[in-house]
Amino acid sequence: MKQIIVKTNKLNYIKDITKKQTAIFRLMCSLEYSSIIYKWYLGSRIEKEQLPKNESLIALSLYISSVGETLALFESIKDEFEIPDEEIEIKDKLNFLDSDEVVRLKKSHLKYIRDKITFHIDPEPIKQYMRVALGNGEQEFIIWKSDDNYGYSPLACAIIHNQIMLTMKAIHETGSTTNKVVLTLKDILFYLIEKNIGELISE
Repeated sequence: MKQIIVKTNKLNYIKDITKKQTAIFRLMCSLEYSSIIYKWYLGSRIEKEQLPKNESLIALSLYISSVGETLALFESIKDEFEIPDEEIEIKDKLNFLDSDEVVRLKKSHLKYIRDKITFHIDPEPIKQYMRVALGNGEQEFIIWKSDDNYGYSPLACAIIHNQIMLTMKAIHETGSTTNKVVLTLKDILFYLIEKNIGELISE
């Protein structure tokens, strides 16, 4: 197992932890949500089976929303840190996060997926799906399906899936930019830890 540890030589006593250090740990926790949810979405090809389709869809919705949340958090804390001009690689990563592509992605992830179909269920995606389905002559909807005591709603999954696909199609996003954002934020996080908390050591 590989791990990265940090020597806490720049951390003050916990009661005096700095605003910058707190911001770094907030970003770390937010990224952890995105990383774990993405693992759920992908499943493990070796140790366990892929998630059922309905659960995979929910995991995808949560992942997209969590990345939007993490981008919004980083936007709110980045001015706490001054990055020297000679840190060209980090500057390039920051420029990527400030690009029109990522700004558009953050807006879509937060406004059209998080706020409409993930944590908040907006009326608009429901109406939009129903207009299309009924317009295509749909005669019935499967409200509930179960092979055990839990089951799931195929109709709810169809509504969620429709909203995700429409949003991603609108910004021509296939998932590659979202994943690149997460990796970029991790690189910046490690840089900020080393500069503001302590030396990073790989083991």
